[in-house]
Amino acid sequence: LNGNHLRGFAVSSHYIGLKKNNELLMVLTIGKSRFTNHDWEIVRLCTKSGTTVRGGFSKMLSFFRTYFSGSIMSYVDRRIGTGLAYEKVGFNCIGVTSPGYIWTEGNVIISRYKSQKSQLKKWLPSYDEDKTEEENMTDAKYRKMWDCGNLIYELV
Repeated sequence: LNGNHLRGFAVSSHYIGLKKNNELLMVLTIGKSRFTNHDWEIVRLCTKSGTTVRGGFSKMLSFFRTYFSGSIMSYVDRRIGTGLAYEKVGFNCIGVTSPGYIWTEGNVIISRYKSQKSQLKKWLPSYDEDKTEEENMTDAKYRKMWDCGNLIYELV
């Protein structure tokens, strides 16, 4: 995940992988839904860079459904995906999120969760309680970068 997914590793409760000749080619991670009332959320889905695994997502999803029931949801980053893989395995697009953002100062990327005012005092050396997230981050020379939002998919 760290080397092959745009957002790297994320904690999940279930990790499913596909291997060929003892080489991990594709990974699906699923956990309890974080932000919705769905039972499950696909947290990460990725293949090894430069690799295509035909039917891989379907195989891993079927494996998961053999052992766990309930609704599954996932987000598709609109900058890089169309959701076609989800639609091919039976998911329906149910909405679009508003654009999100990150903060950056060159090679350092700070998520919007880590930059919340309640989190800033834990790690930002120049943190000022009287300033907003925006003011604190701008004063620390970070720049805000917006994304395109996410498609929201569900399988019931």
